Amino acid sequence: MNVEHSRAMKLGADATGLTESELQTRLRDSLVTLRVDPDLDGGLLCARVLLATLRRNPGRLALVRGRLHDDELDTLVGAVAAIDSRMPLKLVDGPENDSALNIDIGTRAAAGWFRVLPDGFGARLANDAQPDLQQAHQANALGCVVAAAFGAGEAFKYTAGVLDTRCRRHDQLTFCPVTLGPDLAAAAALHSDTPLDIALVGLGAIGTASALILSELKLGGRIIVCDPERFGPENKGTYSLGGEHEASLQPPKTELVAATLTAAGYDVCPVKGTSLELIRRVETAEVAMPRVVLTGLDSPDARRETQGLWADVIIDGQTGDTAAGLCVARPDGPCLRCFFPADLGGPSALRRVAQATGIPVARLADGSSLVQPEDVQHLPPEMRRRLVGKPMCGVADAAGLTDANADGFMPSIPFVSQIAACMVIGRLLSLSGGSPTEANWFQLDALQGPNGEPDVMKPSRDCQCQTRPAVVRAVRDDHYRLREE
Repeated sequence: MNVEHSRAMKLGADATGLTESELQTRLRDSLVTLRVDPDLDGGLLCARVLLATLRRNPGRLALVRGRLHDDELDTLVGAVAAIDSRMPLKLVDGPENDSALNIDIGTRAAAGWFRVLPDGFGARLANDAQPDLQQAHQANALGCVVAAAFGAGEAFKYTAGVLDTRCRRHDQLTFCPVTLGPDLAAAAALHSDTPLDIALVGLGAIGTASALILSELKLGGRIIVCDPERFGPENKGTYSLGGEHEASLQPPKTELVAATLTAAGYDVCPVKGTSLELIRRVETAEVAMPRVVLTGLDSPDARRETQGLWADVIIDGQTGDTAAGLCVARPDGPCLRCFFPADLGGPSALRRVAQATGIPVARLADGSSLVQPEDVQHLPPEMRRRLVGKPMCGVADAAGLTDANADGFMPSIPFVSQIAACMVIGRLLSLSGGSPTEANWFQLDALQGPNGEPDVMKPSRDCQCQTRPAVVRAVRDDHYRLREE
């Protein structure tokens, strides 16, 4: 098994009931055919991201030439080849008979085509040829990426043969990562002329997806990029940046992401190290304190360390199995240490989840099974609605309360991380555009689709942000004083 596909195979095996070897064979033999309307606003960007995302897994890809110009075809073929030249994009005049799924990026399609449409900051999907979809708003780069991510998720359901108990095959789906719901109009007028002043901490699957979206948005401003590791061959199949060339050279992740963002016009400050190194540089005035921090980290420990920056806002993206989520942390609470409390010798993480939900530890430990209504019938209606249908591992992982995957080998597949990153950037745009919301926590299953409303989590009464607010204010004042000097 290729190292770049091992994490996706581990995740997919749980969702399909196949062995990892059987799944890889099935995916390798599968075919997805794509067609794009070149006149559709955002259509070519959506197609490029979707094809690149699909190429990070095994399988055959075909693109209908249609009315695409030679330079457009070259761009799409090149995007696929840059990731894996051994599995090139095949150009065809129509769908092949053995195609597992035909995807049309456009407003109209004949029967047998699954439609994916970027619309404003969000996406519309339909598995029914009627009625026509309407692109009601000018496509934003964020909408193009979230449309591509959900499209890749649909393709995975068909090519991998995901169990019906683990997924929902949508007749229609509408989702906006800014509003975190089906309302595409609410974010239509969102706009800000203020350049970004942010840090991107953790340049893994979520972090590279966030960087991809930011590079296409071209908002301008300063971005600190922080990570201690190098890009490796295993990352080629799970990240949204990097391909064959980078897997061979293995550059620092900060270098890879900085190059992408610099090319998009941002002033980029790379910090090779963990968030503790970033904090050190802020405290020694080597790096100006950012106002907003976006995190895509792998562990609760790393999140608690990053809270030590005490920025105005920290928007944290999370994945767990097929779950994608985010939380919004603030220095007056809840902070990341509220969302991800340390284990101070009390009950194990799974036992804490069991205590919080009433779901037995034995059920929580079966990560691939779904929460059933009878598991949570004792809980309040809102919490029941939030949990039913979630994978057990997703319930725990996205809340940062699981001690599963302690070996550090986290199952991963790009479209899940991209959905999480889209929600993170959606929150950033909401805050930057003057449309903040009280909701600070949201989670969905990428194979099920959105199910529920954003929630409001309260600060933990024994967290430092509540017990020592004067100390937090002093640290923040010092960090921002150094920024102005």
